[in-house]
Amino acid sequence: MLVFKKIPAALTRTDLLLAGSATAYVAANLLASALNGMKLVDFAILYPVFVFLFPWFIIPRLRLSTPDDLIGMLALGAGFCCILALPLAIYQSVVLHMRVEGGAGNAIPFGLICAVVGQLALLNTASPVAWRAILGCAGYLAALICLVLSETRGLLPVMLVGPVLVVTLFSDVRKRMANRWFLLAAALALLVLFFISGPIIARLMQFVSFVVSGQQEHSTAERLMLWRHAADLIAERPIFGFGMQHRQELIQQTGFGYSHFHNGFVTALVDSGLVGLLSLIALLAAPVVIAAKAFRAVLGRERLFVALTLVAVYVLGGMTNLIFWHDIYDNLFLWVATIVAASVPATDSNPALGRSEV
Repeated sequence: MLVFKKIPAALTRTDLLLAGSATAYVAANLLASALNGMKLVDFAILYPVFVFLFPWFIIPRLRLSTPDDLIGMLALGAGFCCILALPLAIYQSVVLHMRVEGGAGNAIPFGLICAVVGQLALLNTASPVAWRAILGCAGYLAALICLVLSETRGLLPVMLVGPVLVVTLFSDVRKRMANRWFLLAAALALLVLFFISGPIIARLMQFVSFVVSGQQEHSTAERLMLWRHAADLIAERPIFGFGMQHRQELIQQTGFGYSHFHNGFVTALVDSGLVGLLSLIALLAAPVVIAAKAFRAVLGRERLFVALTLVAVYVLGGMTNLIFWHDIYDNLFLWVATIVAASVPATDSNPALGRSEV
């Protein structure tokens, strides 16, 4: 559509913050790989990074929609997402007796989806329309149940971010919380969570035991071994790392077959050194910077809520898991971040740069 001039090929200054930082992330990873002996066969490992060029092509198309449509669609879709996933999660837990993974193929990416979209669903609670507010609460509760059943304990504390932000940013939500029906629903939700939270509580208690007594449970011990090994690798090549194509063989030196170091920032340092880490931080910060700059524009509070929620989940969850270099992780972040950027109106202070007419 851009090539055949069906839509304007123009981005605003705030759009360029996202597209530019994403491109810098691509460049940093490719540069690190090239400096570490990248071969043609390595392209099979490296090509997924090009998905981060996505904003350049999608933002102009999204700008054909109004900010209200973009943010409204995101909130509405998020509200239904985990409600629709909940029956499958219950089936996997109750009938198949497995760690719930929904349709994601793995429990941890499923947990990430629940943590992001479940909290974005809370944006519906700021709507004056009653059924939207109910949808927001139901979507969040469904996401929380799915997350508990996935036993992704590293993401569980992150679920506090959305409620805190929505109460802080929207006064109408604070008023609704005083309603007795809301308090009754919250009590019932806590009761349900109490009865289904046995497995994840057991995993949390194992971690508490490790902190108190030093008795290491399986996953914590493995993470510590990975991080110690990563620290030695980072000290060896701090600037450009070893190149993403060597990550697997470096991890195998510890005897594990993982695809990452179970910390997104540590993984970035091993892959592409300080250059890669700085580009990762810039990309994660971009949605928040964009939303902060456009706070006084239409839907400023809603946009800031989306940006802060998205980045908080990725940063806090990434402390014990990965951040990018996974199809679900990459695309979910890029899609939500692109909506944050594209929902900022083009104005005299935020002009569209490039061809502005069809």
